[in-house]
Amino acid sequence: MKNIAYILSLFLLLFSGQMWADPLQDFYVGNQAYEIEQYEDAIKAYERILSAGEESAEVYFNLGNSYYRTSQLAPAILNYERALSLEPDNEDIITNLRLANLRVVDNLEAKPEFLVQKMWKDWVGSNHSGGWGIWAVVLLWLALAAGAAFLFVGNGVVKRIGFFSAIGFAVVSLLFLTVGLQKRSLEQSSKQGIVFTQNAYVKASPDQTAQDLLILHEGVKVRILRTTGNWTEIKISDANVGDIAGWLDQSAIQEI
Repeated sequence: MKNIAYILSLFLLLFSGQMWADPLQDFYVGNQAYEIEQYEDAIKAYERILSAGEESAEVYFNLGNSYYRTSQLAPAILNYERALSLEPDNEDIITNLRLANLRVVDNLEAKPEFLVQKMWKDWVGSNHSGGWGIWAVVLLWLALAAGAAFLFVGNGVVKRIGFFSAIGFAVVSLLFLTVGLQKRSLEQSSKQGIVFTQNAYVKASPDQTAQDLLILHEGVKVRILRTTGNWTEIKISDANVGDIAGWLDQSAIQEI
């Protein structure tokens, strides 16, 4: 029955002459294809949406699921990471990304962090810069409203509440603005990528004949430092061996 519904939906969209015109239609087609385990068709539908310049966490998440179902580990992790960048606190994305990373050959252990440092980092990363900015603006408006109550309402209790509320909202707004700016700086400076080849040789210099420093495998996440010609300088951090920087062929990596 699901197969019949999928075929009918494709026929109706094609008959209407608008099958490729509307990303929402492609999203519907992709979802229908995924439901009946036609994962390659689902991938094509979701990729068309992205090619049209549209993106959302849900599209990236569904595309990641489709790649995962076809055992394409690197594209699955890449799309989960892109989904997570749009919705950092989405538990479904976090869970599926964690499951996908369990299949990565390279087991890079994060360096231990102080509890306070980790809590601050997790809090900053729990929202994107635009989200922090929205909260800062909302709280600023609340501070202005509380300030207006302090200035123009004659009741003594209301004036006191307005005064302290205005100060509190303003301080928290400034805090959220600071966090948003820090998150924005991290988004712009901390480029990351996913290795897309089964065996990627990290070179000591941007030269095919240079010394091999180590081998990375499909799906591992690295930090991108810069790109020169056909080479990308990357850095990995591991609790056991420390930080290692080297060069990868640009074709072996895709930026998140």
